[in-house]
Amino acid sequence: RDHACLARRRMRRAALALLPCLASSFFVKEWTPKKPCILPSDAHIVQISGPRGCRPLHAVCEINRRNAGGLSFLHFPHALQHLLPCWSAFQRFPGLQRVLFFRTKQGRGILRSPWSLGLADLMGAKIAVDSLPLPPGACAVHASRRDMPKSGWKDCVQWVSRAEDLAALRRAVRARVHMSERGLGTKGLGPAAIEAPLRVGVMVRRGPRALVHEAAILEAIRAALPNATVDAASFSGLPFLEQARWVLKQDALVTPHGAQNANLAFARPCVPVLELFPRHYYIPGFFLSLVRAAGALPFVAYPTDSPEEDMLSAKGKRGVVSGARSALIEASPANVTWALTRMLKRRAECRQPRGWLQTLWHKVFP
Repeated sequence: RDHACLARRRMRRAALALLPCLASSFFVKEWTPKKPCILPSDAHIVQISGPRGCRPLHAVCEINRRNAGGLSFLHFPHALQHLLPCWSAFQRFPGLQRVLFFRTKQGRGILRSPWSLGLADLMGAKIAVDSLPLPPGACAVHASRRDMPKSGWKDCVQWVSRAEDLAALRRAVRARVHMSERGLGTKGLGPAAIEAPLRVGVMVRRGPRALVHEAAILEAIRAALPNATVDAASFSGLPFLEQARWVLKQDALVTPHGAQNANLAFARPCVPVLELFPRHYYIPGFFLSLVRAAGALPFVAYPTDSPEEDMLSAKGKRGVVSGARSALIEASPANVTWALTRMLKRRAECRQPRGWLQTLWHKVFP
């Protein structure tokens, strides 16, 4: 019996070792939106009205029924669809006291989201729900998003009006991290920390859209890039600032589609990001448009080479897309390491000094 039990264990180990080799092949490509993700002026994304005959002391960004739609602000990626446009508006009026005013019932959900509260604190904004905490007749600049955010399936989600706004957000994280680590005798997250040897980050999930072969993928990346530091992180329960800090220090990122990707707002320019989707659940214009707005390099991985057609066929079948939302991602280690090799080449190209003509081209066509 002992021999039979030992033989079964060996067979089980051999089968588990073969699983990554039998994993599904994913098609990887650099994602390019059909429309620009960063708009040329604030007027397209936020409506701003200034006071008359007084000097403003406050900048109020309002989220209401007209522009919020049915979004749940307890789900922080949806809250981010309003927080970042408000951040863009606040950047136009430095020195004013900032207020995020949620004039909608679902706005109360933001008060139960530690991540959103952390971002509001980083933005230097107070949160008000239902009523505005300003005295009658207070002089203020008012801003609000012009329309409801896009879904990211067919259209590119418009997060900010200028790439400089996300650069300012990264500077705020650096400043906050430096402050929090000053008393610990560490060097924080200055240029020296960022220019250390190559860092590859894998954002892991538990449950829906988790990477089935996570351990094998990490091992394969370490074998393919022996001089790189490979970090794997689960953001569940991690404080907001630690999530932002972790993303900010990575030189390349691999992540399944999920809420943790809201932190891609802190990805540095020229950092390649690979987002993996399960079959029949493909929303590239959501987080990858955020990657592009940050100046990073968005890559997408999907089980077929024609994800748009695959999604269109699935939308006509009842329950297919909703079921796929909870599916696991079976990308193989070979897929991910091949994609990383290609991504790092693009990173090297992106980091090359540009001539004045190239710089002008990228500003006009971001």
